[in-house]
Amino acid sequence: MAYSNFTLSKLESEFGISIVQTAGIFRELPAVTPSALLLQVLEDNLPLALPNGSEKARSEWILAPLLAEVRRQLHKKISVFSGITFNVDRKRGLDGICDFLLSTSAQQLELESPVLCAVEAKEHNTSLGLPQCIAEMVAIQLYNERANTSQDAIYGVVTTGELFLFLRMRGAVVEVDLETYALHPVERVLGVLVGIFPHTIQ
Repeated sequence: MAYSNFTLSKLESEFGISIVQTAGIFRELPAVTPSALLLQVLEDNLPLALPNGSEKARSEWILAPLLAEVRRQLHKKISVFSGITFNVDRKRGLDGICDFLLSTSAQQLELESPVLCAVEAKEHNTSLGLPQCIAEMVAIQLYNERANTSQDAIYGVVTTGELFLFLRMRGAVVEVDLETYALHPVERVLGVLVGIFPHTIQ
C-alpha cells in the first residue's frame, strides 16, 4: 500500500488517528502581498495549466511558482522538493512519491528534517486527495520523530490549483479546515503557506 492507496477509514484504523472537520483554522493568519513576479507568472501560466486539467500541468504551472514565492517570502530559509520519493515505512504503506514536500531546513540538495508540509495536486476535487495527503502527513510526523525533530504541528494542502484545502495534524488528530481558499486573491493562500512557517525557522 502506498500513500495514494489509503482511505480515511484505513488511516484511522491503521494509525489510530482522528480526522475532524474544523472551520477557520487558518483564518487569523494575515494575508501576504505577492511579488510582481508571481502575479506575472500566474497571469502567464494559468492559460497553460487550467485548460489541460492534468495534475502535472497544475503542479508545474501554478504550484511550483507559488511555492517558490513562499520560499522567497521566507528569505530562502525553507526548502521545497517536487516529485520526491518519500519512503518512510514500506511495511505500513508509508511510501511513494509526494507532489511537494516543504522542509524548515534551507538545504536544497537533499530532504532534511524537520519536514513541515505536504502539498498534493488533484485535477478537480480536493476531497479526493485527502487520504493521500493525510497519509503523507503521518509519514512526515514519523520521519521527524525518528530524526528527533518533532514539530508541534504538521500541515497539509490539497489543491486543484484553483482551490486550496488546508489541514493541520497535532498528535493523533488531523483537522481539515472546512474553509476552502481560492487562488484569487492569492494573498490569502500565500498568507496561510507563509504563516505556518515563521515560528519554526530562525
